[in-house]
Amino acid sequence: MSGEFESKSFNFTGGASATTIKIETTAKRAFIDDVTVTAEAPSSPPVITSPSTAGGIAGQAFSYQITASNSPTSFGASSLPAWASINTTSGVISGATPTAGTNVV
Repeated sequence: MSGEFESKSFNFTGGASATTIKIETTAKRAFIDDVTVTAEAPSSPPVITSPSTAGGIAGQAFSYQITASNSPTSFGASSLPAWASINTTSGVISGATPTAGTNVV
């Protein structure tokens, strides 16, 4: 099928919304159908529940587990020092601090 199509956008906050779909050919043949779209309400965002500070010893392995409520699907961190990395699936920040100091993430 080819030709021009008009689209309709929906904004959901949860629940059901009904609309009518009409397809018309150049020969003026039409197909009309009622459609109901149901969407779940968005879930609550994750809230970090792990401690807001962690300590380590220079030159030794460091590991910090991010934990959060509401079943997060991935983890991230900004401003990680060059020696640290984050596992975006598990939420573990790890690495070895080369020197003593404070890093804010």
